[in-house]
Amino acid sequence: MNRLRYRKIIHSYILIFGSFFLDEVVRHPNYDLVYTLDDNYGYFNCAMNLNLGKDSVDDEIQKIEKYFKIRQKSPSISVEQSSRPDNLEALLLKRGYINDPSENVVLWTKSLPGKDVVYNDKVKFSIAYDFGAFQDYLYVANEAWSDIFDYTHYASSLSKLFTKVYDGVTSMHIVGYVDDNIVCSSTLALYLDMAHLVNISVLPDFRRQGIGSEMIKYASGEALKKKASEIYICIDEKDEPGSGLLNKLGFDPEIKQTIFTKKP
Repeated sequence: MNRLRYRKIIHSYILIFGSFFLDEVVRHPNYDLVYTLDDNYGYFNCAMNLNLGKDSVDDEIQKIEKYFKIRQKSPSISVEQSSRPDNLEALLLKRGYINDPSENVVLWTKSLPGKDVVYNDKVKFSIAYDFGAFQDYLYVANEAWSDIFDYTHYASSLSKLFTKVYDGVTSMHIVGYVDDNIVCSSTLALYLDMAHLVNISVLPDFRRQGIGSEMIKYASGEALKKKASEIYICIDEKDEPGSGLLNKLGFDPEIKQTIFTKKP
């Protein structure tokens, strides 16, 4: 992959992810972002260390570890394939980091067509421009993810995002209704000509009915209206149903992220 394109994809993804789930974002000169997540975890993104040698990377990792120690947080390092320095994974393992394969994710991509995207109008989609619709958005997200983690921790970040553009990222919160009942939600975030669809949520009683597919189609159409040329969706590497759905919709896996975590 062209390195400039790779950098653009990762930069937009990290900005967008940070704008949704993170209350604190700290920039680092040699990398893209250093950011911390709620009270327990910290992440350090290694996407931009394209020109550093092994010794320089080791020095930078030590600096980051000191930062997280001061903040009393556990450091995690997100390593993107094809952008990491040689032997970075071996270096992390030597420094006591471990990789949990269940934490690995894949960024899927699809080029947007030059014409309108057609979707089934059984589900009535709209953008949440008022607080009532935004409450529906938060309700679906909380219910859909309740079996995995407590989503209420992130509501404050999303509420702030609802009122402003974050670091060049324009966000559109999507809600979907069947017979006037809220059933799904997601957020389409745009940075330059790149669109990312995140926080895809469908209420448990309405899953396996094609609603997620229709929401992705609707979001693709909205991204096209905003002059985006590509749309990206990130899912767990082991999410076989999600991978099958994205493949069916014409997406291709493009970037894998491997997460290394060091416990205190």
